[in-house]
Amino acid sequence: SGHHHLEIVAKDTLLEVHVTGEDGKNEDVMDAKATATVLSEGKKADVQLLPDAANVLKGASPMTLGKGAVIVVTLTMPGHAPEQVRVKLD
Repeated sequence: SGHHHLEIVAKDTLLEVHVTGEDGKNEDVMDAKATATVLSEGKKADVQLLPDAANVLKGASPMTLGKGAVIVVTLTMPGHAPEQVRVKLD
């Protein structure tokens, strides 16, 4: 996605994004801004992702995050340009 590596974990309606730096170390996300756009079963929802732990952003989707859902995460870390990643759940 850019200077950061994102691991996206989706279960039921919960969305977690774990952020590490290029060096593999956890990144502090307390001042990060992040959103996710969820596309599933012909519906679209925007999810605000908020800091939950040192390197974890978390949000709740209004729809179940199942197979075939597409998630587009936009992350802005302090001092960096916005980064974006798109994944499709298998």
